[in-house]
Amino acid sequence: MHTRSQRRGLRAAFTVAGALMVAYGLYAGFSMIASATTNTCRQEGPSSPLAVISEGGDVVNQSLSGWPLGRACEWRRADGSGTVTTHSGSADSTAGVYGAILIGAGLLARGVWRGPTGWSHSEGSSSR
Repeated sequence: MHTRSQRRGLRAAFTVAGALMVAYGLYAGFSMIASATTNTCRQEGPSSPLAVISEGGDVVNQSLSGWPLGRACEWRRADGSGTVTTHSGSADSTAGVYGAILIGAGLLARGVWRGPTGWSHSEGSSSR
């Protein structure tokens, strides 16, 4: 059984750890998005060996991608049979960002949550 001050210390540790993890995840995620919007697909890619690489405006469409976090480049295929999509982000990095945010949010919620009030283990439930 933990004392009241030990529980308070644990809650504080969960709260701080959770807030730091959420802050790190948001910082890393926004950094990945900012990097994806800074350069264009033509400047930095990623391109595909199946794609037409040209200066023409109709060759590539660019958008932001949520999985993986980053830039999605939709290139016109060289053989003319449609498009091929490439992504600048990494699935591992994206999993790390989303994982840090979710785990941090869970720790933060656990640190803030005080549990049921007005009842303790030593009192028992003797009401009938």
